[in-house]
Amino acid sequence: MKVYKRDQQTYRDVIAQGKAKDEVRNLKRPQPGKGGRGTAKERRAKRRRRKGPGGFSRCDQYVWLDGKVLEWFTRTRAAGFAVTPRMIKIYAQVECRIHRNESIRNLTSWYRTFCSANRIVVRRVTGKRRKVYSPEKMEEIRAEWRGFIRKWKILRRYDADLIINMDEIPLYMDMCRGWTMAFEGGKQIDMNFTNSDKLRFTGIAAASGSGKKLEFATIFRETKSGNIPPDLDDPFEHECHVYCEPKGSITEWSMCKWIDDVLVPYIESHGGGKNGKYTFLMMDPAKAHLTEAVRAKLKANRVDCAIMPASTTHLFQLVDVALGKPFKDNMYEMWANWMVKENDGLGYTKAGNRKHPTRANCVDWAWQAWQDLRPAIITKTAPKVYMTPDLSPPIPGYKGGNFGDEPEENEDELSERDIEENDE
Repeated sequence: MKVYKRDQQTYRDVIAQGKAKDEVRNLKRPQPGKGGRGTAKERRAKRRRRKGPGGFSRCDQYVWLDGKVLEWFTRTRAAGFAVTPRMIKIYAQVECRIHRNESIRNLTSWYRTFCSANRIVVRRVTGKRRKVYSPEKMEEIRAEWRGFIRKWKILRRYDADLIINMDEIPLYMDMCRGWTMAFEGGKQIDMNFTNSDKLRFTGIAAASGSGKKLEFATIFRETKSGNIPPDLDDPFEHECHVYCEPKGSITEWSMCKWIDDVLVPYIESHGGGKNGKYTFLMMDPAKAHLTEAVRAKLKANRVDCAIMPASTTHLFQLVDVALGKPFKDNMYEMWANWMVKENDGLGYTKAGNRKHPTRANCVDWAWQAWQDLRPAIITKTAPKVYMTPDLSPPIPGYKGGNFGDEPEENEDELSERDIEENDE
């Protein structure tokens, strides 16, 4: 007769004590087919409790180390710096040698247990910033920026159509993702679309606080000889404005061209311009936005310029906050359709690669992707980035911030008087 045990008691002992049969049935029996080892979850818990060297469990032995590494990791990530698995292992080894004069026996096992217990995983970086501000400093910058915009709104009484944000969007002729669908089990996943994933161009996007989009413009790279690429040369014509630069990015020349071709016609059609109402243009601190020629051209057309603080565009820039992702999603959708429906019929290059889309294709996609963006996206986000004519509440203790143009002397006096009246 097989004897089942629980707390050093057998069924034979229980029955000998005259206990009820119901209590006998409640005794835990091993699961069929498990050999008395319990469930998988229980077996994993048992392995975690297994004693390590020195008579301590793994958790007890390195609990002090987990706390130190977690504190360092939290502090480093809060400052915005990247942390790699190798950095965590090195820091743990150094701390262990300093405080216990020993090395971690099984570093990989400790690393896995540490990451699992603290829910730390490897994640893809979605954005890089040159500066990292503390929460207190960021709140101070936000208050100064909001107060600066509020001062100009009181002074100029801008229309919603004339509060504009402009930014450049980096684009690629191959809009492929950083991942692909593949069968399970492969250790190496290769990806090759048209061998042109490094060919980039720049889009210039601008929108107003009322939900209106300005005409889209693109900048392509010149050929090595400094000429316009053949597929963009005459007789190429398109509704989208196309410029060519040595590096394919915006410079003073293309910025001035954009002002003449896109910005000035728009503001003149909405009552602005040299003899009309004032316009408020918000931009990031790119070098091409800060040159004297650009400033002079904006001032000649009664455009007040506001330059955002560095590394704050993810908070204050309409194009970054609301329009960048849906625009690129639209571009990717059209590129994927082209790859499936048209690319197969074009054949291959001499090197065996698929043929990449032409620059004319990219201009078509960029123009259509911009047109497909719904104005509701802009109007919903505009109040969050202070792009509406409505005045925000007064900023306690606001002393002013230098984020762009400054009013003239008589305008400055008017601004201070108007601010005091509005605050009252």
